[in-house]
Amino acid sequence: MAHSSLNHQPHTASQYQHHNRCSRHHSHNWMERGCLWITPIILLLSFSLSAFASQDNEWHPESSPSAAHDIGLLFETPKGIKNAPLLDTSVSMHIAGLISRSTVRQTFTNPSQQWIHGRYVFPLPQDAAVDHLRLWVGERVIEGDIKPKELARQQYQAAQQSGKKASLVEQHRPNIFSTQVANIAPGETVIVEIEYQQSVSYEGGLFSLRFPSVVAPRYIPHPVADIPQITTTHSEDNFDSHGWGTATVSDAADITPLYRTATENDAAPHPAANLPLQLTISLAAGLPLQQIDSPSHTIKVSPSDNNQYRITLNDGAIADRDFVLNWRPSPSQKPQSAFFQQRGNDGKRYGLLMLLPPQPSEQLQHLPRHLTFVLDISGSMHGESIKQAKQALRFGLSQLNADDTFNVIVFNHHARTFSDYPLIASPANIQQAQYFVSQLDADGGTEISTALNLAFNQETNKDKLEQIVFITDGSVGNEESLFEQIRRQRGERRLFTVGIGSAPNGYFMTRAAMIGKGTYTYIGQINEVEQQMNQLFSRLRHPVMRDIGLRWNDGTSVDHWPQPLPDLYLQQPLVVSFIIPEGASHLEIYGLGQHQRWLHTQELPPAEPQASAIAPSPTIENDDQRRPSLQPSSRNGIDVLWARNKISSIKLNPHLTAQEKQNQITAIGLDFHLVTDHTSLIAVDKTPSRPSDSMAQQKSVPPHMPKGWDMASRSLAQTGLASTSLMAFGLLCLLLAGLGFRSPAQRKKHQPQTPTALVP
Repeated sequence: MAHSSLNHQPHTASQYQHHNRCSRHHSHNWMERGCLWITPIILLLSFSLSAFASQDNEWHPESSPSAAHDIGLLFETPKGIKNAPLLDTSVSMHIAGLISRSTVRQTFTNPSQQWIHGRYVFPLPQDAAVDHLRLWVGERVIEGDIKPKELARQQYQAAQQSGKKASLVEQHRPNIFSTQVANIAPGETVIVEIEYQQSVSYEGGLFSLRFPSVVAPRYIPHPVADIPQITTTHSEDNFDSHGWGTATVSDAADITPLYRTATENDAAPHPAANLPLQLTISLAAGLPLQQIDSPSHTIKVSPSDNNQYRITLNDGAIADRDFVLNWRPSPSQKPQSAFFQQRGNDGKRYGLLMLLPPQPSEQLQHLPRHLTFVLDISGSMHGESIKQAKQALRFGLSQLNADDTFNVIVFNHHARTFSDYPLIASPANIQQAQYFVSQLDADGGTEISTALNLAFNQETNKDKLEQIVFITDGSVGNEESLFEQIRRQRGERRLFTVGIGSAPNGYFMTRAAMIGKGTYTYIGQINEVEQQMNQLFSRLRHPVMRDIGLRWNDGTSVDHWPQPLPDLYLQQPLVVSFIIPEGASHLEIYGLGQHQRWLHTQELPPAEPQASAIAPSPTIENDDQRRPSLQPSSRNGIDVLWARNKISSIKLNPHLTAQEKQNQITAIGLDFHLVTDHTSLIAVDKTPSRPSDSMAQQKSVPPHMPKGWDMASRSLAQTGLASTSLMAFGLLCLLLAGLGFRSPAQRKKHQPQTPTALVP
């Protein structure tokens, strides 16, 4: 039950100021009484340890006299700064209807005078199905094979040691991959070509596609046997050598590459030190288009016949942010349904359906809600991201109605609530929350689990829609455990994620929203906040369909993805892939609207080998209007998308053991030639190229830090780049300050009281 704000009010601005004055007074007293004499020693030791840590963890070009004149990327080794392999990324996309086929060419050039092995960690879309690898050495091309991951690693290491050219592509997350290239000769260029497939997003009459070009740093959280009950009190946190929580993620090293210190706005050693990004798109939408644009990059659009377009990036683009492409059909051509089918190499029929259910009228009665806003204020959000996030939250608060209640949770390495109780959305309470948000800054780790736990364990009100708006960049490495937590704790609440910044973790954001039966909204720049949040709140106010299911005309179940099907909101279509059993002629889609049950029967066209088809315009129950459909497009690859989606459903299945999941995922990867958690692509030359008497060194290509990330202004402990010695010494100083320089009576006298709301 919601509590009236008359029973509890958040702290006022004057109370915040009073608390801050009290804190400063307490701090001043103990410093005067016991700490002045040790300050010079602390400073001296801190500077010494900082210098020591910098040698281990930071890149200082000025430490190498020749660094400023080196051409290309630099690689830090224990013996000093050395050249790393140059890298150029070129992407070619072919979009037809709802499916995109892409080729990524990574060009490794060895600028040094020694043989090297190269490694590059890179992102792909979270639904990318990687199924081909080619290694180009001069005019020769070596086609890659799919193998179980451990076998592929063994073959790569054997080739590396024997002097053979080889390439290995591994998946570390559905959106994080790595490429390794063995035995690149001095001055030699090697090209690694990867192909993948993904589906196009369609929502609110807008098609969109995202290509990530950089992996943002991932926070590795604390190990937790059981999720603790989080309160509003402060608790101390322990960090590992990266300034992050003790690693519970076994492959943490694989998803946390060494980043370049210089960005495009800094003084780089040489212009070639940037990682250039070239992107060419062939767009065959199948519909007349009203507009094509990119909110993230400057693009060139060249139209051709039959509603086809060629799109390229302007020169000078670098791999430091997500590329986003949007295209909108002409108003009279907005599709309401589309159905594609394909006969796979295994002989099975695969289907891909997009269907927009009946939409509510504008006069739909508003449903009272309890909204919980959760804001990430960790160190990775510092800079442009926290500005976007705070603006998004303030906008969300301004959209509350008088019969809504709300609360705000903020988190970094611990989570706290703005108020102990749900607050009525009165002007006074909203104003207090707005002030509270304006005072926040980004700092510390990213313990998403604590924030989720606090949000899901709030008191519920059966008379209100329970909705959670989670604003974060999602830069964590423990996604799977968080998905399980959401599934277990969600209940009747709905989780809506808002991705912030130039390179959010799209895998976590989209999957968390899907499991939470909400939606994912991406805000890439601050000028997009109002538009994107307006769209989000339209969804929050207008849930359209829930409890959606599929069945064949004979009543049998459908092998489909997503599993389970998500709730649908305003202007959000159902997009589902499935296997079509022999003899099936009709697919039934059903769900529960706001006032009545809904049933739609989708007629399937006759099966044709390697063909795609569009279903006729559906007649929706209680709607006589005929709606246009997406034009036909011959497109293979629906089987690959189904397989990729099937793997996702296996990973989320709580009834399978870890070994059963591995066995099933490995089998699908091998059958469909896909890179997965347990299968990799490996290409090995037959003959050695490196002389047996020449040694090769391992070199990594440091990626850019995502655009807008202001990590340099944060202390190292907040960003995952600090040393163990610095953290241990800092904690020791805090312990001595808190316990060693005051008497027991003084400590009791000055014990601070825990506030009921977080004080920034």
